[in-house]
Amino acid sequence: MKIKLLLISACFLSGCSSLTPTVETKQSYWVYDLKTTKSPSELEDSVFDAIKSQMSSAAVVKNIPETSPPDKPGRFSVSDPFSNTNLGALAANSGVSLKMVTCNGALATARSDNTGMQNWGENTTFNSCLWQYNGGYHLDVVVTFTNESGGYDAKSLAKAMMTPLIGNSEQFIPTRVNNIKNKISANGDTITLVDSYKG
Repeated sequence: MKIKLLLISACFLSGCSSLTPTVETKQSYWVYDLKTTKSPSELEDSVFDAIKSQMSSAAVVKNIPETSPPDKPGRFSVSDPFSNTNLGALAANSGVSLKMVTCNGALATARSDNTGMQNWGENTTFNSCLWQYNGGYHLDVVVTFTNESGGYDAKSLAKAMMTPLIGNSEQFIPTRVNNIKNKISANGDTITLVDSYKG
């Protein structure tokens, strides 16, 4: 009890943000155009090697290429398959987002959950979609960051004190995405950012 009181006092003295238990989910995306002389399967290997270099694990799905690529690249979509269900209502009341990134028609996809900071209430999910079109390829990288904060247990109070000083794992997301871009470029492919949004 003494330790908890000391932590609460230190937290207030250090200007901690609200201790109200909160679950916050943010989504960001980066859309890149790729030009290459590689075959679709060679490009898949190049792109997903770059993605895996930044992740501890990845689930990769490679689909059959279209016989006639479309004139325009596809684009990811975000939907909540449980929006009109009891599960969706329960999740919404708990502050949890069940929205999923889908890449219907993509040449290949990859998903990775970075759970290294899960014990501190942080989780980062990377969804990547590789699209083929007549002019080349597009790579969509969609990142979902979930952060639990607040509360009066020792771990929550310690996090509340440290976050203003050192931040959280969200700050590393742009660096990881940029490292993927640089690795693809180093593999000999031309990659250009065409759209992005930071949540």
